[in-house]
Amino acid sequence: MARKTFRLEGVDELEKVFKRLPEKLRTKVILNAVRAGGRVIRNEAKARAPRDTGELARSITVATVKKKRRNENSLVRVGFKKPTSRRAHLAEYGTSTQAAQPFMRPALDTKGEAAIQAITEKVAEGMAKEAAKLASETGASRRR
Repeated sequence: MARKTFRLEGVDELEKVFKRLPEKLRTKVILNAVRAGGRVIRNEAKARAPRDTGELARSITVATVKKKRRNENSLVRVGFKKPTSRRAHLAEYGTSTQAAQPFMRPALDTKGEAAIQAITEKVAEGMAKEAAKLASETGASRRR
């Protein structure tokens, strides 16, 4: 399948705040946000998938991609469960005897902006939640 990536720019202030947070919290917030964006694409792809048996649509998933290096970006993959993964490209691109029935690329093209919006909202929500947790923990330790 075609690989398409997005880059969010203009978030310098947010990056500075992220760097102050512990690594574990950063990863948690970012992964949850990126998964939310992946779910937007997955849902649209499921709605657009050919419905001969429904197996193709049922097999579309969002999976976290493990980091190979410490400074690598957080990634999720919208793809297919096995054994459907071996033949999903045949429906997307077609064969010599079967016409193409694209569903993944149009899902990304139509819902890409919505996915970015979902990621942005989840990052803001996660940051607020983690900041509140940190504030309550530091406030509780100061009272003792």
